[in-house]
Parts: sequence; structure tokens; C-alpha cells
Amino acid sequence: MGYRSEVVLKLDAPASSALEALAKVSDEVNTLLSDAEEVTKTDDEHTYFWSWIKWYDMYKEIGHVDLLLASLPYESYGFIRLGEDSNDIEERGSPHDFDIHVTRRIEY
Repeated sequence: MGYRSEVVLKLDAPASSALEALAKVSDEVNTLLSDAEEVTKTDDEHTYFWSWIKWYDMYKEIGHVDLLLASLPYESYGFIRLGEDSNDIEERGSPHDFDIHVTRRIEY
């Protein structure tokens, strides 16, 4: 089964163009973007959300996206990955500038 995560990736227009260019040359990245549960695109930014994904860079499509994100300016994207464990949170880029944040609460 494997360890699953919830992932949000939000990119400004230039970063979105770079990701779309990558998807055109990589079938795996194209499939990854197509498999997102929610996709929102405006002229200013694109948002992708996956609710139950194995986000490991050993998977070709994740590795490609991770390399792309590492090459982008910090302020051009926001990324948050929540793992299954309550303390497993990864943030990259500038998620707060893209209004992405983690909310924690107790439900009963």
C-alpha cells in the first residue's frame, strides 16, 4: 500500500508555464497533473491538489516535478505536503504568499 500524502502545489503564471512545458515532454508528469483531484487555473496562477498520493522522488514524475521546483524562484510557487504521520509536514517555496496553510484541530 505505501505511505500516502496530501499535496497542494500552487504556481504563478511563469512557473505554471514551466510545469506545463515539462508535462508536454514527460508523459509521467502529464499523467500526474491529470490525476490531481482538483485543478484550478486562472491567468495568474495554477493550483493542483492530490489527496492520497505517494509523493516520493524515486517515482519519475515526482522527481521531475521536484527538480523543476528546485529550479524555480522561491516566491513563484507554494507547496505543502502532509504525510500520514501528524508531524510529517513539508513546505517549499512560499506557501503563505499563495494562501496555502495547514489547519490543525481536534474532531470527535
